[in-house]
Amino acid sequence: MKQFAYLVCLFGLSCSVLLAVKTRSVEQHDFAAFIAGEPENVSISNLGEMELAPALEEIATLDDPIIWDAVADSQGNVYLGTGKEGTVYKMTPAGEVETVFKPEETLTRTLAIDTEDNLYVGSSPNGRVYRIAPGQRPEIYFDPEDEYIWDLVFDKEGNLYVATGAEGTIFKLKPDFKPGDEAETWFTSDRVHVTTMTFDDEGNLLAGTAPRAYVYRISPDGTGTVIYNAGTDEISALHAGENGTVYFSTLHANGHGNKDKNATTAMDLPTVLEKLYRGSTTKTTTTNNNDDKEEEPLAAQAPSLLFRIGPDGFTEPIWSPVSMNIYTFRAAGDGEFYIGGSENGQLFKVRDLTSWRLLQSAKTGGEISRMIPVPNEEGALYIMTSNPGAVYKLSSKPSEEGNFTGEPVDASVSADWGALRLFGSIPQDIAGLSWETRTGNSPEPDETWSDWQPLRDHSVASPHGRYLQYRANFDKTEAILRGVRLFYTYRNGAPIVSRINLLPVGLTVVTIPPKDSPVNVSQLTSGKNGKSIQVQRPPVRQIRPLSEPGFFSAGWRSFDPNGDKLIYSVAVKAESDEDWVTLGEDLEVNVFSFNTRGLDDGYYMLKVTASDERSNPPGEARTGMKLSQPFLVDNSNPSVTLETQKRNENSYVLVFTASDKYSIIAEANYVLDGGKPVQLQPEDGIFDSQEEIFRVVLEDPKAGSHSIVVEVEDESGNRGVAQAVFTIEAAQADTPAETP
Repeated sequence: MKQFAYLVCLFGLSCSVLLAVKTRSVEQHDFAAFIAGEPENVSISNLGEMELAPALEEIATLDDPIIWDAVADSQGNVYLGTGKEGTVYKMTPAGEVETVFKPEETLTRTLAIDTEDNLYVGSSPNGRVYRIAPGQRPEIYFDPEDEYIWDLVFDKEGNLYVATGAEGTIFKLKPDFKPGDEAETWFTSDRVHVTTMTFDDEGNLLAGTAPRAYVYRISPDGTGTVIYNAGTDEISALHAGENGTVYFSTLHANGHGNKDKNATTAMDLPTVLEKLYRGSTTKTTTTNNNDDKEEEPLAAQAPSLLFRIGPDGFTEPIWSPVSMNIYTFRAAGDGEFYIGGSENGQLFKVRDLTSWRLLQSAKTGGEISRMIPVPNEEGALYIMTSNPGAVYKLSSKPSEEGNFTGEPVDASVSADWGALRLFGSIPQDIAGLSWETRTGNSPEPDETWSDWQPLRDHSVASPHGRYLQYRANFDKTEAILRGVRLFYTYRNGAPIVSRINLLPVGLTVVTIPPKDSPVNVSQLTSGKNGKSIQVQRPPVRQIRPLSEPGFFSAGWRSFDPNGDKLIYSVAVKAESDEDWVTLGEDLEVNVFSFNTRGLDDGYYMLKVTASDERSNPPGEARTGMKLSQPFLVDNSNPSVTLETQKRNENSYVLVFTASDKYSIIAEANYVLDGGKPVQLQPEDGIFDSQEEIFRVVLEDPKAGSHSIVVEVEDESGNRGVAQAVFTIEAAQADTPAETP
């Protein structure tokens, strides 16, 4: 092969700039990272701190899927109202469960106990209030026209208030009320249902409604005032605080109400609220009863929320789980609340947006539908769940032991796992905290995974694998985990060149220097851990064509399984040769142009080799290679020969032959006497051969000397020319006949 010159393009970025077989790490240290795991008797704060949670013990499981309400009598018995057949159960302090009552209706939505341990049962539909005296048979105590009985509550004087739907009425039954008596219509709402009630310290009745929910304050004389227009599907629970403060929770019937699809946990709540406040122009309180003209209140757009209404009427959101509804809540003391979520049996303990935690999770999952104090056990709660229906006891004391199993960490390829380090803790040994790990190559842990193994000197003892799962075991209340870091590395994978494209044209890459890009405040505050902030923009690279003939350009696609930065070498050889000739080395881009002038005509192959040597220690670098399809180098012009020329009666015909050793003849034209070019077609009508015959027919040519130039072009862009000169004799006049 002859020596030849070549041109290397200027450079453009073509691959990832991630460092490769160096040690990598995964960091988990906040609620969003841990919530995907499985806590067992371990609580997780919004800051990601984990510690032993109050013990949560399952006491009873019901055949009915839904527990709507629960009350306790003076003996410590708990009555449960359910929603499959409306069955009312009695659970003794020992956890024994028996059926007390099955109403004709299918739903027992509310229960109440008076001072004499009489049990009142509100059923729906065809709403009725039943009374069951201790040791007596049930009786129909109150049978209004309303279809639903949603809530029952006693005041200090022993009056029973009955919240109904679909007329949105509250009835008042005095202590001397007897079956068959006419009840007092205490208050009528313009909402369809009155869903929940409670009394404040001043004797005002607080009532929540549905749908397009209002919160009412009803004075002792029965005068009601809307103190908040929530606009949501339902007010799910109410609590009267000190000095006239009111707490209530909103509920969305279809989903949790949050319209921000990117928000998944309570960690996203500040951002959700910011968007809502910026987009809201609605007043938060109104008594306008024309729903068609009301604008949608903030609460209707927000996820299910716990709100606080101050004594001055100012309403503000306290907290939301964002991804689920709040079904129930109750005060926990010291300004905190227990909040029951609608998914995964999750129980939260909340102070405000900046201080909250996932306190416990019911093993059977479902929604937490009710919470009541455990009689004679200060600080303990009965937690009722639905779907499935179960009763748990939340202790006032931390569990003796618990654990947290993290979500499997994916290293993308089989990895060697190193140390497991504690985040936010200088000492790596914390009393009461131990670790185990297991590894595998399937996304979900199964029998193919390794067994759980304890750490060995803070390092993972499990075998290499693509996935790793850790488990933190707690057995002391003072043990607090603030986060973990996992380190891993894996063998270097060879780069892959997946495609090579060749064009018979020269290209050059022009690099435009980057402009300064200072970090602004918005970037700084919106970036997550600084990883999304671009301090400097990358240079802009543009490809431009070269006008010089004889150049070829190659472009290729490549990737590295480890994300290494790649460099390339390009070599060429004739198809019949054994040896490769290097055209370029240490190329940082995936575009390369080379000059073929001086090469023998014929078929060649290009070889592109990718190397990750710049991202790996000596001896560990890998290469990947790909060969191109054979490509034709043809820098020789086709030959054009005048074969014959002939004068006919009314025309002049010239026949030319065009031929090329390698390339197909692609175009042809002729110019007669310096005129305009005239396109020529091969004699067989198609350009499909390395040799073509062209017939030029000149009709009625003028007498005299003429010149013709025939030019052909092959598929490689080479041109061949033939020229001919010919003379057309003038036609002779006829000789007149002789006169005799």
